[in-house]
Amino acid sequence: QLKKLDEYMRARREKANYISKALSELPGIIPPYVPDDRTHSYYIYYFKVDPEAVELDIAPGRFRQALQDTLRAEGVPSRISQRTPIPGQALFQVKRGYGKGCPWTCLHARSVSYKIEDYPQTLKVLEQSLALDVGFIHPFTPKETQDELLNAFYKVFDNLDDVVSYARKLDYSPPWETLSELPPKEQIVEFVTETLDKRFQQQRQT
Repeated sequence: QLKKLDEYMRARREKANYISKALSELPGIIPPYVPDDRTHSYYIYYFKVDPEAVELDIAPGRFRQALQDTLRAEGVPSRISQRTPIPGQALFQVKRGYGKGCPWTCLHARSVSYKIEDYPQTLKVLEQSLALDVGFIHPFTPKETQDELLNAFYKVFDNLDDVVSYARKLDYSPPWETLSELPPKEQIVEFVTETLDKRFQQQRQT
């Protein structure tokens, strides 16, 4: 498979570029930015929404949620790939890395606070971002499937007034406030650290 990697990645980029070129023509959609001297692996195809670009007086998060819901109704799955900044994840909130709390309790440790409010730009990006199902940029995805995806976008944007009306009415919460659906942070960290400790002990025994 590794011998085919370059070929697969080339095809994946072509699929992604086809979608990006079309989406860039829709005001309010920001496709992934790729500098001229870089290439993108498109492990995830992220795009951002910008309601200000179409002069909509509505919060980006509400617009993103409404867009996600209406695209789903047209058969286009998308998701919020990350709901909280890295410092908001369980490991940093509970402050238990390894042992009895290192590195936060180690000899030269200092008091550190991880408040997600300290990362306003990150929160803004999280509210604006959606990830398309990776099947749309798979190397073997037919062009017809991609065109169906784009037609769904065009249909939604042709009815933008209805989308905005729906966005204003929906019951919306920022992504980081929906983490209550997951197990408690302490439980997550407990599971991860116990798993890592077991693996470490197994490696020592071998």
